Amino acid sequence: MTTHLRELLALQSTRIIAVFTICLKLTLGLGILFTSKPGTSILIPITVGDDTTPFLIGILSVVAITGYFSHGTIVLDILANPNKLKIQLRRISAVSIVSVASLILAYLINWCIIEAIVVIGKLQLSFVPLQNMLFSLLNILLLAITYSLIGSGLGFTIISTAGTIFVYLGIMWGLPILAALSGAINPLLIQHFLQYTPASLTIWITSSQQLHWYWGVIGLFIWSFAIQLLGIIRLRTYKPWR
Repeated sequence: MTTHLRELLALQSTRIIAVFTICLKLTLGLGILFTSKPGTSILIPITVGDDTTPFLIGILSVVAITGYFSHGTIVLDILANPNKLKIQLRRISAVSIVSVASLILAYLINWCIIEAIVVIGKLQLSFVPLQNMLFSLLNILLLAITYSLIGSGLGFTIISTAGTIFVYLGIMWGLPILAALSGAINPLLIQHFLQYTPASLTIWITSSQQLHWYWGVIGLFIWSFAIQLLGIIRLRTYKPWR
C-alpha cells in the first residue's frame, strides 16, 4: 500500500484538490468569523463547510482511481499480482488515507487559525467544550471516509474520468434536483426520496439532532458499500489486455 500512497502523493491533481479543500475550508471559516456577532459560538466558523468540503474529497477519489486506469498502472499491478481484489483494496485504502488526511488537515488548520485570531484579536465569541470540537472532528472523519469510498467505488465501476465525474455529480447534485421535481408529481415523493440522497444524509450528520446523525451515518455507509460492491464486480470482469 505504501507504493500506492507514494504514487497518489506524487500526482499533481491530488495536491491541487487537497490544497483547494484547505483553502475553501479556511475561506469559509474566516468569512463567517469576521461577520459573526458578539456571543456567537466559535464552533460555527470552525465547522462551516463541513457539509460541502467532503464533496471535493469524492472528486479527489474519483481522479485517483480513474487515473490508475488511464495511466496504465493497474495493468502492471495485475500482471505482477493477478489477485484483483487485493489490488483494489490496497488502492482504496491508500485513497481513503489521503482523503481523510486532506480533510482532517483542512479542519485542523481552520480550527487553529480561528482560535488564534479569536484569542489574539480578543473577539467576543463564546467557546465550547472540547468534546463538542472532537465530535465535529469525528463527523469530518466519517464524511471523509464515506465520500472517499463513494468516489473510489464509482471510479472502479465506470473507469472513465469524465464519465465517473458525471455520475458522481449526478448522485450528489442530480438526485436532489430529481427529488424536487418529483414533488410536482406527488408531494410525498420528495419527502421520502430526498432524505435518502447523500446530500441530505450529509446534512443529517452535521446537524445536532442525535437520531438524524445515526441515520445519516448508516445511510452514507450503505451508499458507500453498495457502490464499492459495484466496483468489485466491475473489476472482476476487467480485461486490461483487450
